[in-house]
Amino acid sequence: MLGAVVDALLRRPGLRPHMSTLATKTAAPTYLQDLDRRTNEVVLLLTAAAATAVIGDAIPVPGCPVAVRLRRKPSPVELKRLQRTFVRVAAAAPIDDPALITRRFVEEINAWLEA
Repeated sequence: MLGAVVDALLRRPGLRPHMSTLATKTAAPTYLQDLDRRTNEVVLLLTAAAATAVIGDAIPVPGCPVAVRLRRKPSPVELKRLQRTFVRVAAAAPIDDPALITRRFVEEINAWLEA
């Protein structure tokens, strides 16, 4: 009987990899703060710029090679809602490079304004 227990514990084949045994990608400890700060900077910039901008203007975002093209003037509430949605998605699937956060958020805003 003792031999059967030892065989079951030590000599059995290992577990096959599946969702609960695979390593998951983790984000930096300050990822959520960076995500919130960077997206909030873009929202504040667009809110201020939209007051004087004309539809069709390209609003440059500091540190981002992509500019926001105003197809229409978004309200601050719409921008905050888009920010919350982006943060929720980006928190679930972390972006590796913190510099890409702003670029992807600007791309998301451009796609949303074109729709």
